[in-house]
Amino acid sequence: MKAKVLSRLQHITETSALLEKCLAVTPNYVPPAANFDEEEGGKQPPHPSTAGVKRKPKAKGKKKKAGKKIEDPNDETKVDSDEDTCAKASTQNDSDLVTKTEIEDVGLVSLQDYSLYLRELDMDVFNTLHVGLITKAALDSDMNTKDTSILQLQPQQLEFLLHDLVHKLEHVLVTTTTKRRSFLKSKTEKRSGFSHLDDLGAPQVVTMVVQLLPALCDHLEGASAFFQTLMAANDGLIDGPGSHTQEAQLIGSCFHLLLEALLALFSWTGFVLSDQKDLLKKAVGTLAGRMNMTPVSSQLSLTGIIQQSFAYLENFSGSVPLLSSAIVLCRLLGCLSQYGDQLKLSTKIACVSEDFLKREWLDRDGQTLKGAKHNENIQALLKLYLTHSEDVLGSLEKLTAVGVPELLQEETDKNARSSTYPTLTKHSYHVYYRVMLHELVATVKTFVPDRLTDTQEVRVDKLLQWNLSVRIFHILVNLIKVFDARPNLGALTKYGRQFLELVVRLGMPLLDRMFRSHRDDVQLLLKNLQLSTRSLHHLCGHSKIMKDIALTNQVPLLKKSLETFVYRVKAMLTMAQCLEAFWLGNLKNRDLRGEEILSQASRAPTESDSEAEPVEEDDESDVELDAGSEAGSTTKASVQATDAGNSGSSSDEASYSEIY
Repeated sequence: MKAKVLSRLQHITETSALLEKCLAVTPNYVPPAANFDEEEGGKQPPHPSTAGVKRKPKAKGKKKKAGKKIEDPNDETKVDSDEDTCAKASTQNDSDLVTKTEIEDVGLVSLQDYSLYLRELDMDVFNTLHVGLITKAALDSDMNTKDTSILQLQPQQLEFLLHDLVHKLEHVLVTTTTKRRSFLKSKTEKRSGFSHLDDLGAPQVVTMVVQLLPALCDHLEGASAFFQTLMAANDGLIDGPGSHTQEAQLIGSCFHLLLEALLALFSWTGFVLSDQKDLLKKAVGTLAGRMNMTPVSSQLSLTGIIQQSFAYLENFSGSVPLLSSAIVLCRLLGCLSQYGDQLKLSTKIACVSEDFLKREWLDRDGQTLKGAKHNENIQALLKLYLTHSEDVLGSLEKLTAVGVPELLQEETDKNARSSTYPTLTKHSYHVYYRVMLHELVATVKTFVPDRLTDTQEVRVDKLLQWNLSVRIFHILVNLIKVFDARPNLGALTKYGRQFLELVVRLGMPLLDRMFRSHRDDVQLLLKNLQLSTRSLHHLCGHSKIMKDIALTNQVPLLKKSLETFVYRVKAMLTMAQCLEAFWLGNLKNRDLRGEEILSQASRAPTESDSEAEPVEEDDESDVELDAGSEAGSTTKASVQATDAGNSGSSSDEASYSEIY
């Protein structure tokens, strides 16, 4: 019976592959419905368009050579027959060409989109995953044993089963908070292809999947062993020769689906309920028992079992073949950490994510991966790394102090990348830049505001945090002079304004109380912020020159935040009785290179440029801080010299020393 099931499964996969090819070139075909959970005229399968099929142009100016026999040119019947023969041959060649090109250019369709027209698999079908090697005796017509064959679940059949299992688990177990569903979708559409599954309920489905865990682990270990063998043959390179064959891609797909199935299982929110604790312990105990292939001790606590299961899954990080699979593995580890020592396990997740960022991901041609999909995966992986880092500011400082300088040193090369973080390239820099700004702002939001009951030591620690965050922000702002692509400009405009608002709301009350006792530290912090705000002011002018509507819409809000910060500093100096250190003037509108905008170049300088006058609409205030004694004697020369050198640079690209 098991042999018959495997044979039937093999026939199903062969038929599915044939159906995908046929449906791709027959866009007008609508199969008969097999499920009746939807209303008539509801969901329709997405038909691929054949308008984009490219046909080879006919050769012009070429004629078939005449045979050796000389024909009479005046014979009209012979000419007509030759034309008919050529027309038939041309038509036959065109039909053959269309058949081949339609399949190649249109591509295959996914049978998941045809769930309304296919029978639903029951959960009992997945017991086939437990089947190992089977010896089958083939019989002849006289019922005598003819030969013996060995059957086994092949990667094609395993992929077919795992595809269906993952879709079922995502439908039942993944909550609506993690799945974005359109309000246009009807309830009947959600049940399409899952009517039998919905009758079971989530707890019963989880119980059945937990019983499948040993088989899933067997297949996961088998896929990992395949890539480990491949790495050993390629001297430790997982992207070496043979890693992009059809077999490797098929096993890599199974590896990915197995991780997705485990992720969907442990993402179920029902495990937090008290009556499901035993089921959770059984699930993680199955994973933990795979470490030493021995049953887990009943005296071991749930936290200890989760640590062992975490270590079991962590071992697969060295043989992950795809970047998308690496993201799924990190998310799976994150789900397990929620049930155990989250702080300790999160640090390990950050280490695993960083290792993936330090790995060079190559395509089948041996070139570095790039493109929109690859950048999306890099963004997800970088967010996982920074989110689970124990010290987010330290990780950001490491990226800006190690990874970005290595990229700057090879800025003339189109395929430049960081040697420490090979995923940081010129093509993925805007992803790194946006994520670093986002995580910096998100981290600053978690800073505890200053309280009257805080001790001096607590305030010093907070001041150090603010100094580090401002220094990182200053580096990120100055990097815009080198990488001035539109995505980077948009990210800096958005998150730069948010950072300034957080400084005014959370940071300035702390600086008010620390100004007298730690004048030098506060002054250094404000000086770095002043240089950053000047660069942001230049960004506002640059956005107007570019006439980019999306960037220009953010300029008023950013300028408002800049002005709010300036007057908030003035209020702080007034409270500290150091108002003489504040100087208010008009800044000239400049672009990112520091060059003055031509609309202001012809205007003659007036006394308002050097005296304290109301700020013009398109200008921004500047701050000159006291660098002298407590008596209020100001030495503006040092600060002004630094500002002049920073804003007056006309070079197209900033050097390493200017940024760091």
